[in-house]
Amino acid sequence: MKKTSGRVAGVTSKGAFLRADDRILFLTAADYRSPFNLTLESVDHLFSALQPGDGFDITENSILFNGRGFNLLTSGAEVWQPSQPARLVFSVEEQRERAGLLINEIKRIDDDKGFLFLTRPSNALTIDHQRGIHQAATRLLLAFRIKDQDAFMSSAQKLLGAGGGLTPSGDDFLTGFFLYHFRRIQAGTGEPVNLSEWWAELTRLAFEKTTTISANRLEYAARGWSEDLFLRVIDHLFNPGVNFSGELTRLLLNFGHSSGVDTLMGISFALDSLL
Repeated sequence: MKKTSGRVAGVTSKGAFLRADDRILFLTAADYRSPFNLTLESVDHLFSALQPGDGFDITENSILFNGRGFNLLTSGAEVWQPSQPARLVFSVEEQRERAGLLINEIKRIDDDKGFLFLTRPSNALTIDHQRGIHQAATRLLLAFRIKDQDAFMSSAQKLLGAGGGLTPSGDDFLTGFFLYHFRRIQAGTGEPVNLSEWWAELTRLAFEKTTTISANRLEYAARGWSEDLFLRVIDHLFNPGVNFSGELTRLLLNFGHSSGVDTLMGISFALDSLL
């Protein structure tokens, strides 16, 4: 929304990550709704031509890559804004059951994806890293239940930045956890703890300790904003009239390296924190 400049932060086969100030924008031809994407009608040779470090300028009507001779016209672009959550009908226990069915379906397809090991007992895990993550995630939800901010932040910091990739698994888990709680508040429930205060402190740490993309996802969870796929998951948990098809389940499984599964596990633990 403002005139600024930035650099290409990374390029993949699916698009290019642009960084301006403390924001990341993903240019892509992939047609899925996200508050962090700019979906292009035609990419031609854009992604193969762009290189990390290339500069760009954002004007009122375009994104201009001076060194590459590309000018993306943004005037008149359709802006997607995440919708308000579906009407909250199911109890927490009913949501827990529905989330369990979804997780079990994903495990049936690929039992080793991302943070799915959190569905197993801690003493059944043989990898030290997984046991440490399991303990931190369990302590986080217990601290949430008893409204112990210090214990919550201690556990959250162990998850922050855990794992590799553009959005580490621990970050995706925390984003899913907060996204569920903020969407639930938007659906008309009260705030169970000083959620905004806890989120603000963790977001500040995220900009210091993990990737900017992760920090952006966590930051906008407080608005109830995320990729449309995760909003559909939460709507499916809230309301019996919202279906989550097998096709969407596979999209969730294949979202990012394991970001779909890890965000779902954060949503699942958020549910558990209310039981």
